[in-house]
Amino acid sequence: MKFTDIPLSNHIGLKEADTDSGYVLFLDESPALLNHLGQLHAAVLFGIVETSSAHYLQSIFGEIEAGLIPVIRHVDIKFSKPGHGRIYSKVALLSEANAIIATYKSSGRVSLETEVKLINEARDMLVNAKVQWFFKRV
Repeated sequence: MKFTDIPLSNHIGLKEADTDSGYVLFLDESPALLNHLGQLHAAVLFGIVETSSAHYLQSIFGEIEAGLIPVIRHVDIKFSKPGHGRIYSKVALLSEANAIIATYKSSGRVSLETEVKLINEARDMLVNAKVQWFFKRV
C-alpha cells in the first residue's frame, strides 16, 4: 500500500519529494494543521516522521512486501524548532539493507531502525527521530 492510499496522508497533504532532491516526502503548511500557537501541530510532524520512514522502507524492501506485517515498536523523537512553511523529510536506514533482508528471509522476522529528520525551507532541523520497526512474515 502506498502512503497516498492512506486517508490521513491525503488529508494533511503529504506529497512525495522529487527523487533527485534527497528528500523523501514534503508537506506545505495549511491553517488546518496548526496548533494554538500558529505552528504545525506536533501530531502532524509525528505523522510526517512515521509516514516518511514507512515510505522509505517500502522503497528499499518492496521485494519482500508480500506477506510482511510492519509494526513500529518505538519512536524516539526530538522537536527542536517550530514547524512553518514547507517541511521536508530525510530518512536513513541505520543498518545494512542486505543483512536485514537476509535475516528476514531466513527467520521471517527482523528488527530495524531508521533515522528521520524534518527540515524546513531554510534547512533548519525541526525534528530528529529514530523509528524502530519490527517486520514479521504472516
